[in-house]
Amino acid sequence: MLRAENLSKSFGSLAVTDNVSFELGRGERRGLIGPNGAGKTTLFNLLTGELSLDRGRVYLGSRDISKASPDIRARAGIARSFQKNNLFEGMSVLENLVTAVILASGMGGVFWRSLAKQTKVRERAIEIAEAVGVEDTLDEPVTNLSYGLQRQLEVGLALAVDPVVLMLDEPTAGMTPEETAAMKGLIASLPRKLSILIVEHDMDVIFDITDRVIVLDYGTVLFEGTPDEVRASDAVRHRYLGDAR
Repeated sequence: MLRAENLSKSFGSLAVTDNVSFELGRGERRGLIGPNGAGKTTLFNLLTGELSLDRGRVYLGSRDISKASPDIRARAGIARSFQKNNLFEGMSVLENLVTAVILASGMGGVFWRSLAKQTKVRERAIEIAEAVGVEDTLDEPVTNLSYGLQRQLEVGLALAVDPVVLMLDEPTAGMTPEETAAMKGLIASLPRKLSILIVEHDMDVIFDITDRVIVLDYGTVLFEGTPDEVRASDAVRHRYLGDAR
C-alpha cells in the first residue's frame, strides 16, 4: 500500500534520512523504532508531505505521490496522528469528529453547524467514536477528557478520512500503563484492510502488535525483520535495546 524508495533528506550538512527504502503491505502493521535523533519523525514527515524530499520517491499503491501536498496525500488515503494532540479545543468530542468528517469529505467550505445536522455526517462521527472507544463522551468538551482518551480521539480524527494507510507517531507517549493498554487494544482492533505504520518507544507495544519492524539509526535502516528477529539481532541489542535484554 505504501512504498518508499531511497528517501533522503538533509538539513545543511546533516543527513537526517539517508536512502531509506521499505514497503508496507496491505493490512500490515509495521513498527518504526530507533534511538532519539534516528530520523523517525522526519521520515514520517517525508511520507506525509510535511517535508519535501531531497531524493527518492513515495508511492501509495501504484500512485507516485512524491510531490503531492499533505492534503492531497490525506485525501488519497494517508492519515496520521502526531506526537502531541491536535484536537479542536473548545468543541465537544462529537463536534471534533463531525468537523473531521466534514473536512475529509470536502465539504469544509460550508459552515459546519448546518452540516452537523445531516444524518450521515453524524452517524459516521458516532461510528468512529465507537471504533476508538470515546462513544460515552460525545457531549464532553475535549479538554475534559483524560490524556489517554484525547489520544484515542485523535486516532478517530485520522480515521475520518477513511485512510488505507494510518501513521501513528508515538501514540502511547506519556500514557499511564492503563492508558497504554487501552491504546494498544485500540490499534490491534482496527480492521486489517487498514495498513499501519507506527513509531513507538514502548517495545512491548511494538513487539505485541506489529508484523515487522524497521530499526533506524542516524537516518539509515540498521535492521528490518519480524519482532523475534529484531529481539535476536546483536546489532539492535547493542545499539538500541540494550545488551542485557
